[in-house]
Amino acid sequence: MKILVVSDTHGHTKNLERVLEKVGDIDLFIHCGDLEGGEDYIRALVDVPCYMVAGNNDWFSDLQREME
Repeated sequence: MKILVVSDTHGHTKNLERVLEKVGDIDLFIHCGDLEGGEDYIRALVDVPCYMVAGNNDWFSDLQREME
């Protein structure tokens, strides 16, 4: 199983796209916060099970603050 864990993308989806291209196929995606928008875009982009939590810059997000 290949898991990609990222954080602090701060709305820079082009950088995330480059990372996804470089690592190839993944089975699970985890974002540890500070997305600053684009949650729906990221879910569509990764197209695998996706877990994201809100970071300290995600004040206007509906993301959970933590997850078990």
